[in-house]
Amino acid sequence: MSTDVWVVADLKLDGTIRKVTFEALSEARRKLVGKLDGTLCGVLLGSGVSDLAEELGKYGAEKVFVVEHDVLKDSNPDGYTKALTDLIKKYEPCIVITGNTNFTEDYFPRVAGRVQAGLTMDAIDIDLTDDNRLKVQRYSHSSKVISTQEFLDFKPMMTTVRPNSFKPEEDPKSLEIINETVEIK
Repeated sequence: MSTDVWVVADLKLDGTIRKVTFEALSEARRKLVGKLDGTLCGVLLGSGVSDLAEELGKYGAEKVFVVEHDVLKDSNPDGYTKALTDLIKKYEPCIVITGNTNFTEDYFPRVAGRVQAGLTMDAIDIDLTDDNRLKVQRYSHSSKVISTQEFLDFKPMMTTVRPNSFKPEEDPKSLEIINETVEIK
């Protein structure tokens, strides 16, 4: 198991990256990567997304995994589930984060189930415990209470983050782009 932290880019229908992706990259860089002594990685899934990799590098990603496939063109949850599951099984990241949107709420839990990962949804704060387990704060009870959830020792630890919970800050890095292929039917 690596100590890498992955942020899966959440794309709009027009093919641009949602701001929540940059927020998640920034917060992961500030609070997680240094404590784990890992690498911050971006993940781009889709069709015609290769050109977006540089944008993830502006917010601190040192590596970007790119999966291009025609099946991923129209936000196909089954295709995204298969692609991300295969990547996680191959590279074994420590933490996987994405934005909390309608689309990610559909496929991200499926991925967590297939890789037997812990999952929280809609985080408003992320950090690590003293023994490097992911600690997440999220609203509960109709947003009247903030609960703190800590992961057990299962990897990867997966969470979605609520849009507009973190401040995106550019921190350009030299970028390694890794093009991956997955078999999607």
